Amino acid sequence: MNTASTGHPRDRLRLLTAAGLVMSRAQRLPRFTIGPDGEAAQPLVLPWRVTLDAAARAVAERFPATDTAPGDRWQSGRTGLLLRAGRPEGFSVTVPEDLRHLDADLVTGRVTALLDRWDETSASSLGQVPLWGERDRAVIGSGSGTTLPAPRRTVAQAFADRTAEEPDGECLVDDHGVMSCAELAFLAANYTTGLRRAGIGPSDVVAVDLPRDRQLIAACLGIWGAGAAFMPVDTGHPAERVAGQLAAAGARAIVGDPDGRLAGSLPHVGPVPGSPHTPSHHSAPDDLAYVLCTSGSTGKPKAVGVSHGALAGCVDAFTGILGAGRRVAHLTAATFDISLLEFAYPLVTDGVLLMVDNVRRKEPAAAIQWLTDQRADVIQATPSMWSLLVDCLRGDWSHAVLLCGGEALAPGLAARLTSTGAQLWNCYGPTEATIWCTTHRVEPGTDPAVPIGTPLPGTTAHVLTGPDLEPVPVGELGELCVGGRQLALGYLGRDDLTAQAFVDHPVHGRIYRTGDICSWQRDGTLRIHGRTDDQVKVRGHRVELPEVDAVAESCPGVRRAAGVVVQQGDDLALLCCLELQPGASPDVSDIRAFMAARLPSAWVPTQFAVLAELPRMSSGKIDRRSLRALAQTLEPLAS
Repeated sequence: MNTASTGHPRDRLRLLTAAGLVMSRAQRLPRFTIGPDGEAAQPLVLPWRVTLDAAARAVAERFPATDTAPGDRWQSGRTGLLLRAGRPEGFSVTVPEDLRHLDADLVTGRVTALLDRWDETSASSLGQVPLWGERDRAVIGSGSGTTLPAPRRTVAQAFADRTAEEPDGECLVDDHGVMSCAELAFLAANYTTGLRRAGIGPSDVVAVDLPRDRQLIAACLGIWGAGAAFMPVDTGHPAERVAGQLAAAGARAIVGDPDGRLAGSLPHVGPVPGSPHTPSHHSAPDDLAYVLCTSGSTGKPKAVGVSHGALAGCVDAFTGILGAGRRVAHLTAATFDISLLEFAYPLVTDGVLLMVDNVRRKEPAAAIQWLTDQRADVIQATPSMWSLLVDCLRGDWSHAVLLCGGEALAPGLAARLTSTGAQLWNCYGPTEATIWCTTHRVEPGTDPAVPIGTPLPGTTAHVLTGPDLEPVPVGELGELCVGGRQLALGYLGRDDLTAQAFVDHPVHGRIYRTGDICSWQRDGTLRIHGRTDDQVKVRGHRVELPEVDAVAESCPGVRRAAGVVVQQGDDLALLCCLELQPGASPDVSDIRAFMAARLPSAWVPTQFAVLAELPRMSSGKIDRRSLRALAQTLEPLAS
């Protein structure tokens, strides 16, 4: 690039200004524009604390109007962007230490791209020129994933094939003992018979609420045998909320409900003991497999419908990571979508499903001891759960794989998990992209900020910005959008919400807008930086803060409320900040009980604090950023 090697001060100023634009945006400072006279439209401080005027003087003093010899160099102030004059066609860059998401090749490519467009771009819009260099394209191209067709064989069909090949093979262990493939298939057929007699068939949705044992797994397989889809529910949640989930999914029956809390709302269906083998319905990959309800910002649940092909695609991808014949812990609540990997993956890969009952799930030491006795070699949990389990992982776990996801994995917790000798994977995925859609192998001591990795085979990932969802270069922030074979069908009965979240991109095809703010790292991995909305993750559960706020504000004596997530040791806690009515002094236990009757348990704040006035932005909305900073200094109310 000849511009980089000529000695005219104006060209040097161009080069330094171009580098300033690149580095300012790399440091995520507001984009700036250059006025018609070549100076900043507003007073501008470059990342190295040199104004454009000062840069012009420095260039003029250091470089007279003569050619610069190769090897000459100049430095832009105290913090260290170093440009070296090189061959006539180029230059080199030394990047400051604080810009770890970049490297010299990235900066060089972007400066080159900007200078190439300098004369054809109006001065006032130079700050908006896309900063894409060859290195950016290479990094993102290597990390964005590939599309693959959905597997033609569903999980149900794969288990049926396994049962035919090894009917006596061990496939499940629970408190009742060991179960063979044939025994599980027979129990599932009992559920299929009961469902068909109740009129349940293809495309119907059946709610499931059963204890954590073989009956739960058999019921799900039996529902598939009838051609229907299952939806796990927790009847321990507030009745109004469960009713909303059943309505959103259009459920036609329920299997389980041991406490009879939904009596009268839906027909209750059970297995027909000793029924003859019932031929299973063979679902197509595009047919509905299961439904999971997620939180909605309006307070109404959204029923996510996932196809058999999407589930099979996720299982297929993890088979490539984990192999076959694993003994897999079923440790996660059935209403949390990651539990479906624990359920489906071992059944179709010659593995064994180890059902941890509800009592052990609440006692980390007991859970790990039982899993140790059962020779578990795949355990999955959220960071919050792992913070309770990790100290129980005594001895050598080098034979095991630990999966972690659902919320941010802190480097300290990652170090404790890898110190066990186990292989650790950080996983990411919204329900709308079927369990997990990106993974990252965490090596001991290598990740100061643990990334979410790269897409699974068959999944694509894109970091996009603006109304047209345009891609951003390495290091810049955008919204993570995912595509590929694991995308959900959409929100049942809500075409409007489906159209908003699942969009047809002119380049990438159908993609799901996750709402997570991401950036590409220079090694081709993805890193999460936050959310575009007020949704947060607490102990792996999606929590819509506006809904928490609305319930808190309906408590007697509360005028305004706002929830924020705060750090509590290695865990995260939900703190509700309250602005009270004049003269009100409600009891914390009363507020908590009021909210517990209306929200899922994971959504009920564990801490409360009172403020004279909640911080607000000029728009009148709650300023959650200020509130988060303030919350770390607040003294929670005593219960």
